[in-house]
Parts: sequence; structure tokens; C-alpha cells
Amino acid sequence: MVQLKQRARLWSNIAIAVGTALATCQIMFGWGSEGGLLLSSGIGAFKYFTVLSNIFSGIVAAVFAVRLGRGREIGPGLMTLKLAATTSVGLTFLTVVVFLAPMYGWLAMYIGANLWLHLLLPLMAMVGFCLVETGGLLPRATLLATIPMILYGAGYYANIVINGVGEPPHVNDFYGFAQWGMDRTPIVFVVIAVITWGIALVHVLLRGKIQARRA
Repeated sequence: MVQLKQRARLWSNIAIAVGTALATCQIMFGWGSEGGLLLSSGIGAFKYFTVLSNIFSGIVAAVFAVRLGRGREIGPGLMTLKLAATTSVGLTFLTVVVFLAPMYGWLAMYIGANLWLHLLLPLMAMVGFCLVETGGLLPRATLLATIPMILYGAGYYANIVINGVGEPPHVNDFYGFAQWGMDRTPIVFVVIAVITWGIALVHVLLRGKIQARRA
């Protein structure tokens, strides 16, 4: 049973790492981006939190796969990094479902490479973290998991302040967070930070309950 769980954990991380690599190739070379919104080809794709969060998750999954494949333990630091990566793609998943898909249309959010970045890879990461990942976390891990979003939000807001909202086709506020006014945009990011913390907390609680039932 222990070996089966370890294999499931290993292959879960391999699947995320490989899927992320393939999706990244899609967007870098413009394969599968036709018809999808909030997705660019080439280096321009790296302005989106969707892309950055998925690459972050894929890199962490690759590190886990290598260490697990070599029979090495995963310490609290790496587990907290895993939580941060899972929380980041979880935020991407939730933002699309609650905010972007109703605004831009469900098909545009789940076509081509967007299907992997907005749905499949985040689900794989979230389900994998709750079902197969084991090991302790650093103190205040849920707060640490919000750091990627906070860093991205700070850069996003600074770009708008310095360069303005922009006009099509060169829009800096591509997520539409400044549509309620620049004075309210920081409030939007504070709300998102709290939501991000909530996502991390839910993952930790779910994983704890699942592990408790298996014990």
C-alpha cells in the first residue's frame, strides 16, 4: 500500500511537470492559442499570472518527481513551496470560474492551451496535493503561500501606475482590475490576497482530513 501511494505521488508530479512543459511549448510557439483570450504566444505570455503560476507549479512538480524518483524525502520547506504553487494555480482556476469566464465567455477560457492552463493542470495540482502529497509544512505556510500572488499583484499595479491602463491592442490592465477606478485597485488586490490565503487554508484542511481518515 505504501509503495502504491508513493508511485501515485511520483506519477502525479510527473504528469504535472510534463503537462506544464507541453502547455508552455504550445504558448511559446503559438500552438493552440487560436481563439483563446488572455493568452499570448511567445515571451508576451509571461505577463499573465495564469502562465507564471502554472510554470511555477510545473517546476515544483519536476523537483518533487526527481527527489521522489531517487527515494529522497520531501521536507517542510519543499512542501510549503508545493502549497504555494498549488495555491497559485488554484487562484487561477477560481478566478477563471468566478470572474473571467462569465466576463469573456467559457469557450474562450477553455480552448486550446487555455484548457490546460485554466482547468486541467490546476485540477491535477489541487487534487494531487490533497490526495497523494504527504509531509509537514513550515509554520505559517498558508500565509507564505500568498507571496507569489502578492509579488505579481505589486508588479501588475506598479505597471499600471507607471504606464497607465493602456488602450487596445496594448492594454496593461488586461485583467480589468482597474475598471472600478485606480483608487480602488489596491483594495481589489487585498481582497485577492485574502482569497488566496483562503485557498491555501482550504487545501491544508482538506489534506489533513483526508490523511486523518486514512490513518
